[in-house]
Amino acid sequence: MPTPSTRTIQPGAGDRMRSWLTSRSAFVRLVMWVVAIVATLGASLWWYGSTEPDTFSREAAIALLGAVVTLLSAAVVATLALVQQLRRAREVETLTRFAEDSRRLRSLRVGRMEIPGIVVVASGNNHLEWTDRADVEFGDWAAERPLDEEVRQVIDARIPGFVEEARRRKSPFSDDPAVDLVDARVELRPDASGKRRPVYRLTPAPMTYFPFFATAARLDDAALDDPRPLRERFGPDVRSIEDVARLRLNAKVGVGTLVVTSDDRLVLGVRGRTMIAGGDERTDGRSAVHVVAEGAMPHDVDRKGRFDPLATARRGLMEEVGLGGDVRAIGWVRQLVQTGFFLDQQRWQPCFANLAHIDLSWDEFATAATTAQDRWEVERYVSLPFHIEHPGLRLLLLGQHPDLALASNHAAAVLWFGLLYRHGFTTMRDMLARPVDEKLLVS
Repeated sequence: MPTPSTRTIQPGAGDRMRSWLTSRSAFVRLVMWVVAIVATLGASLWWYGSTEPDTFSREAAIALLGAVVTLLSAAVVATLALVQQLRRAREVETLTRFAEDSRRLRSLRVGRMEIPGIVVVASGNNHLEWTDRADVEFGDWAAERPLDEEVRQVIDARIPGFVEEARRRKSPFSDDPAVDLVDARVELRPDASGKRRPVYRLTPAPMTYFPFFATAARLDDAALDDPRPLRERFGPDVRSIEDVARLRLNAKVGVGTLVVTSDDRLVLGVRGRTMIAGGDERTDGRSAVHVVAEGAMPHDVDRKGRFDPLATARRGLMEEVGLGGDVRAIGWVRQLVQTGFFLDQQRWQPCFANLAHIDLSWDEFATAATTAQDRWEVERYVSLPFHIEHPGLRLLLLGQHPDLALASNHAAAVLWFGLLYRHGFTTMRDMLARPVDEKLLVS
């Protein structure tokens, strides 16, 4: 059977005009209203000038002028609101293209910033949480992901050596409960206004820490007698959140949270020399800093018993820095914001990013934090102003700070999402494209 031929039908001028008017219908209607009001204002002024004082016509002209001025004021307010709405719409379109680029490029790139291995699933923007723009539904707990014999052999061969190294370093290392994401699907459903809205349907399952640490946490290492890295042996490689369902390894869920004080300073912990963190990242002698990072556990659930990453974030804030509603807490969390959802291709790990505003100033936190310091395995705390205009924060995000380096791509991504929520994409892109003068660096 011959292949049907296809040809491109070029739209005519009338079609292009109708398409242009349809895509900008709100703007066109507003312009038409403004033109009509201005024309009416001109006619009213002409009518006013042609009437005699103390006549009915003069009073009617004055009433019409008042009505027109009121409508014109309303049109000005509507114009300002429309401009803001169009700006937000452009930012949403830009963020959508940005997320697609991160999947294609296998890194998060904005301006001069690049965070390797990060694929954006969903992000907040300009004081909107990512869950304001999409819905997320965690399903019932699934059965534990079955691991085949080859994967088990790698785990069994590698774990004893890690346990011995942890014992030698006197570092905590145990096979704690964790959460695996065994299925992820994305749908578009119409909301109340008929606009299609993304819905992320995620299915968690129980797992433990050792299988992740021995495999997905070290994908570029070889194991046993096979020279291939684990990434090649246990693929397919992860390119989107839906790929977690096809993995032979666990997709362990991680949660990262920025802590920002009441005087608007970012709290960072300088990592101690634990087995897991020490030596993993090349920092060129700089202090490796991290946010509050916590692996999800099966008991991190909401009131209905469904997995909830916010419950993980709250637990991490309490356990690692002593912040929360517990009687032992050194301070309260005033607001916990969901800033992003991303996929780490370096570890095949889905992660949720958050931002915690606390009720303590930096000085208060630094004074009280000695009681929580051992929980975060940190040597000390440092802080930077939480604003992208500060050169130190920009240098940190760009990987160029002379004294500090983000300890992982997770920490960099969580910082990015927090600043994106704070400033919006346009501001972040413009600021990260500018060169930074280190001479202006002030702590």
